[in-house]
Amino acid sequence: MPPVKRALIAAVALASFAAQQPAVEVASIKRNVTASGPRLPNVVWLAGDRMSATGLTLAELIRSAYVGDGIQLMTQIAGGPGWTTSERFDIIGKLTGIQTGNPDEVNRQRQTALKALLADRFKLKAHVEKRELPVFDLVLAAKDGTLGPQIKASTCGPDGSRPCVLARMIKMDPAAGITMGYEGMSMSQFASALVSVPDIGRTIRDRTGLSGTFDLQLTMAIPQGPNPTGDGGVFTALQEQLGLKLEGRRDQVDVLVIDNAGPPTED
Repeated sequence: MPPVKRALIAAVALASFAAQQPAVEVASIKRNVTASGPRLPNVVWLAGDRMSATGLTLAELIRSAYVGDGIQLMTQIAGGPGWTTSERFDIIGKLTGIQTGNPDEVNRQRQTALKALLADRFKLKAHVEKRELPVFDLVLAAKDGTLGPQIKASTCGPDGSRPCVLARMIKMDPAAGITMGYEGMSMSQFASALVSVPDIGRTIRDRTGLSGTFDLQLTMAIPQGPNPTGDGGVFTALQEQLGLKLEGRRDQVDVLVIDNAGPPTED
């Protein structure tokens, strides 16, 4: 084959490969100067391969992009200019190059697309370092692997039969506590979701060995703050309702260090 033809075929193949890579076609990035009150500090992934972020700082966007790599807490993000934790942004985008697959794989593709967006529009460059921090391991409570009454194999999914609502508050009762519902979650996703409970205050690693996705319901006493002893509250609720428990230890944990970041041009 002539060299010119080989080069042309290679160029077409490379262009095709690049077009298939997960990416975010941004419809809008704007500074948010009105954010106040309760808000969701994570990127929201919507039906139709869409994404939305409202009033998020760059640090929160980074956490959403790297949560699958174990970056769950703001304390695991270091360095960078001061505005990365103070200025807020609204982003609306459409995901491209997302291939069908199991929920874990789809989430990895979403996060790959978000990482590419941050590198392109925020000029983000970062590296990972290991630092010793307190952690919790999410494990099975029973030796025989028996799960609790409030966890079932998921009945929602991307097939359109019933869309998943990843996390929602079902009710809040001052006496009984807060009841949270989680749908279509893998155990790694559930571990990341638990980090937001004020009782926790640590990175949580999935060590259950469970595969697939689950629908869960968890009722816990209204959290009062970090609880390093692991007594009562969400710790007891996890064991009694889900058959899971958190084991605390100190271990080497990934920390993402920002080497460079710049404010995006608004559009």
